[in-house]
Amino acid sequence: MVTVQPEPHGVTLKVEDSGPGIAAEEYSRVFERFYRVGGDRHDSNQLGCGLGLAIVQHIADLHNARITLGTSSLEEGLLVSVEFPLTASQPGTDDA
Repeated sequence: MVTVQPEPHGVTLKVEDSGPGIAAEEYSRVFERFYRVGGDRHDSNQLGCGLGLAIVQHIADLHNARITLGTSSLEEGLLVSVEFPLTASQPGTDDA
């Protein structure tokens, strides 16, 4: 499920699934390039190389957005929230 919510100082994009989720102690690691929960021996039978959330983090950084992870409201899955500010300063510039 994908939702977009207006907020007083920006907009929040939320993506939720009903998959196996991610343990809270792994939240910081899943943003590392090539990291996969369970390593190459996980039982999802899904191909991948562990770049998805690293790419999301890079895009969020470019827009001064903040990412949080949590538990989905859909069974046991993952909730990814990306909070975009109304005005994003460019990297290397000062906000007045």
